[in-house]
Amino acid sequence: EPAHFSPEKIIAFAKKVERNLAQSGARVAVLARMGRPLSEMPEGMHFTHVGFAVYSEISTADGRKIPGYAIYNLYQKDKNPDISELVQDFPVDFFAGVAELEAGILIPSPELQKRLLSVIASPTYSALHDPHYSVIANPYTLGRQNCTEFTLDVINAAIYRTSDIKVIK
Repeated sequence: EPAHFSPEKIIAFAKKVERNLAQSGARVAVLARMGRPLSEMPEGMHFTHVGFAVYSEISTADGRKIPGYAIYNLYQKDKNPDISELVQDFPVDFFAGVAELEAGILIPSPELQKRLLSVIASPTYSALHDPHYSVIANPYTLGRQNCTEFTLDVINAAIYRTSDIKVIK
């Protein structure tokens, strides 16, 4: 899809989101974006993609270590849209293809942030991923998953302190 905004605007917006997250003190936040114009969205829906923004030490191409947010999320594969993969990228990547420069940000309680960090850093995170992708996925069933369902599964794993997908569902 063609970019709706210049790289400079996307970079400035991504940095603004990062600054807001940092000012809030968030170690982990749920971050959403608008991949389609609001006029194309079904009534009651606003965002098209969601993932976790995790405060991290990021290695730059020149070997420096800088603080920032890494985005942990599930992406549908371009050439095989029935399959998804877990990807770690950065805010500028996350917002690169947006239709609107708008973000949804949910900052969990400090206790839930600690639990989410624990899940994201554990084998549970990847074990919760079902690569059978569906744009419409039911968070109560197994067999198909999209980014929203995966995010909910990770949050529930953290809340209930379990990696058992049947318990989570």
